[in-house]
Formats: sequence, C-alpha cells, structure tokens
Amino acid sequence: MKKLYDKFMKLNIKAARQRSQRRGLTFNEEKYIKRYKATLPILLWYIIVILFAKISPGFIPEIVILLIFLILTIKGLNDYFGWVKIKNTD
Repeated sequence: MKKLYDKFMKLNIKAARQRSQRRGLTFNEEKYIKRYKATLPILLWYIIVILFAKISPGFIPEIVILLIFLILTIKGLNDYFGWVKIKNTD
C-alpha cells in the first residue's frame, strides 16, 4: 500500500510539474509534496468509505467514519502548516 501511495504521489507531482511548465509558471516541488501529503489520505479515506457504503451499507458506524475523517483532517493540516514537530532523539 505504501508503494502504491508513493507511486501515486510521484505521478501527481509529475503531472503538476508538466502543468506548470505548460503555463509558464515556476514549480515548487516541496510545496506540492506538502499539499499531497496533507490531502491524499483524506481522499483515499473518502474512496474507502464510498466503496464500503456501496458494498455493505452500515458496516462501519457513522461515528467511526467521522472520527477517522476528523483525525485525518487534523493530521493533514498539521503536515501542511507544521504546527507540531516530532524530534528524533538519535
């Protein structure tokens, strides 16, 4: 799953780079990596929820769906803005 996630992110960054070149804009790869790290988990969660809703409605309680969505949103905002930083003690 991690390899698929990384490959999807690389493809999105490659497409964004090409789009920027076509428009004649400067491309900041770090900015796009931050943006995709913040939004991709939420988008993947939406896809999983939609699949479960079609296959087996009521399988996951609504409170669990909302709680995971809230956690992913807070994590994405933290990844984007860098409010909380974890330091390694190595």
